[in-house]
Amino acid sequence: MTAPSTPSGTTGAPAPSGEASVSVVPGSGGAVVTTQVDIGEVEPAAVAAIQIGLGTAHAAVWAYGLISAWDGDDVDLIRQNRLANEQIRDSTTDLLSSVGAEPVATEVAYRVPVVVNDRVTALQVAVAIEKDATNAWRAVIGSTGNYQLRRFALTALSDAAVRLTGWRVLAGAAPTTVPFPGDEPS
Repeated sequence: MTAPSTPSGTTGAPAPSGEASVSVVPGSGGAVVTTQVDIGEVEPAAVAAIQIGLGTAHAAVWAYGLISAWDGDDVDLIRQNRLANEQIRDSTTDLLSSVGAEPVATEVAYRVPVVVNDRVTALQVAVAIEKDATNAWRAVIGSTGNYQLRRFALTALSDAAVRLTGWRVLAGAAPTTVPFPGDEPS
């Protein structure tokens, strides 16, 4: 998947006060940050990395629509994973807004790594989008020393890694897991 890579509105402005809250949303694929986090100062490099994470969430939401058109066997899983990506997209948008950054907008369409014309290629796209998400969120962790932001990104990375493993199992891909999710070539 190719997501927007040019961040806009990067700033190191402090976030408004709020509470960190992580909750499990049934059927979403894991824990999702559901309220704004008081993350304090955010480095410009971290804001740029968060923008890329948001771009991958936008791309994933779009791609799950494409996947659903070709994979009628995994309807519930597709719905759950799309919901999880919508939730991280919304939480990330809120986080960026809270630090004074203009969140990147969704694109009209995204490039996928294969032509999707059956369930097998749809599964390949599902693997690719979740791999891109793990890579993006791992980069956020590495871009900051801010504990709250690292916690937010670790939750997003962990959830994407679980979804990625599920798609790899369905696709018959090997290995199904990797030692360090987010450290794979796209």
